[in-house]
Amino acid sequence: MVQQLQSVCPDCQGKGEVIAEKDRCSECAGKKVIPETTIQEFTVERGMEWNEALVKSGEGDQQPGVEPGDLVVVLQEKPDKDEYFNKFKRHGTDLIFAHELTLNEALTGFKIYVKQLDGRNLSVTSNGEVVKPGDVFMIDNEGMPKEGNPNVKGRLFIRFDVQFPTPKQISKNLKELKNILPPPPPLKAVGKDEMIEDVEPKRVDWEQEKKKGKTRGMGSDEDGGGQQQQCMHSIM
Repeated sequence: MVQQLQSVCPDCQGKGEVIAEKDRCSECAGKKVIPETTIQEFTVERGMEWNEALVKSGEGDQQPGVEPGDLVVVLQEKPDKDEYFNKFKRHGTDLIFAHELTLNEALTGFKIYVKQLDGRNLSVTSNGEVVKPGDVFMIDNEGMPKEGNPNVKGRLFIRFDVQFPTPKQISKNLKELKNILPPPPPLKAVGKDEMIEDVEPKRVDWEQEKKKGKTRGMGSDEDGGGQQQQCMHSIM
């Protein structure tokens, strides 16, 4: 058996040219290219976004007889050293800020300070309005500056969650709370012939229970899954 292989010439590196050792440049050893470290400056404008590219033409690697390429820098956002500012999420020129209220604040009104990315503190009040989990307030012109026009900004959205008190925190004032809060809806009427049975529920993690349900629904040889598959093959 004869096998033919192709490989790059180790002397000319596929260029078809070999420079005599006596004529070689002492700095590049005949390779015509030398490694060099340069410092390039880029200007990041206010409002530039994740994965946006900054390009410098002709600043890439250089080769003899070849037009040099471009130097491209791709922007990426990194987490802030202050954990507070990591609560901000960017969506284009808009900012989304998550804040958790106590039940007292959600029902009776609140006043909070939102520290902006530039250090300013924004005073935000609900004016007595009841706030539900997932409610969103919007503030114009407090988002990210628009690229090319930094004087114009996007919007700031404040998304609220509500922290409910523990049973221990409200146990002493449970009766007063029942009198203050709106009463629950009346129980649905049950017919005379219908049976009522007391059950004892328990609190569970819904996401974990969904995973357990998917696992059980897959079936196995032990619960008949393998037998069902075998029957299907015999019918076909």
